[in-house]
Amino acid sequence: MKKGIHPEYKLTRVICACGNTWVTRSTKFPEIRLE
Repeated sequence: MKKGIHPEYKLTRVICACGNTWVTRSTKFPEIRLE
């Protein structure tokens, strides 16, 4: 893989409208909100 061209892949907190939360890895951080 080439260095410097890939997005960062970090721990991300997912927050659901129902109140559940969990941690996963994603290029979208620091959090993702779901309905």
